[in-house]
Amino acid sequence: NSGDKSSVSFNVDVSKETTQDILAFAKRVFGPLAELGDLLSDQIRKKRLENAVKILAETKKICDEAGIDPERIPQSLAIPLLEKASNQFDDIGDDINVLRLRWASLLANSAKSKKRSNLQFINILAELDSHQADMLSRMKASANKHELFKPDNMNSLTVGADQPVTWDGGVVDSIEGLKAPGRLYFYFDEADIANTEEFSLADFDEASSFLQLHRLGLVKLKTGSFRPHADREKCFYVYIDITPFGFEFISACEKPDG
Repeated sequence: NSGDKSSVSFNVDVSKETTQDILAFAKRVFGPLAELGDLLSDQIRKKRLENAVKILAETKKICDEAGIDPERIPQSLAIPLLEKASNQFDDIGDDINVLRLRWASLLANSAKSKKRSNLQFINILAELDSHQADMLSRMKASANKHELFKPDNMNSLTVGADQPVTWDGGVVDSIEGLKAPGRLYFYFDEADIANTEEFSLADFDEASSFLQLHRLGLVKLKTGSFRPHADREKCFYVYIDITPFGFEFISACEKPDG
């Protein structure tokens, strides 16, 4: 059936030598998954199924500990959650275990209260690594919820791609001025930057995480510079504060209270 897009196939004319090169590369990159025909089939499906089972087991444990009598979760939530959660696997360190707990907590909270916002949270969690999720948890833990949800903090932003972002229009003139409850920040001296005209936040791993969280609307980000003393070089800084949306998101990805 020529009208059935699912049946469309592509014939690629490559030499045997090229094919062997690709297979050799795949073995280097994918290890035990290196049989090219299996890359998107049985072994990955098995790994994803194992992840899904572990997430469900962790979810049951969370519900039992919190005394949650889980309700049926709508398929519109359950299917994308398990689809995205089971697709996040990594053999490096304990990151996958940390993220698995986030997914299980989100599933448990969804079983407790079927909020429409949880569907958006599923897509966001799929974009975060464990370090970024932990950043948000640390900010949430020390933030003042009553201050955070004041009307002044609920205003929307239009972010320009080529300009620093500020919410409060405040001025930072000292290291002490960077400190605030629930805030993460870092700073560096002008002498540490080879060329301030070519400097980019993306050059710093921590700043890249900040920018990712800001892009997703989970934090508000501010950049700037000041001179600690008249005879000193500039000090450049970046700080982030959790937004009300970020507070609600990370709350949904943490174990519910018993």
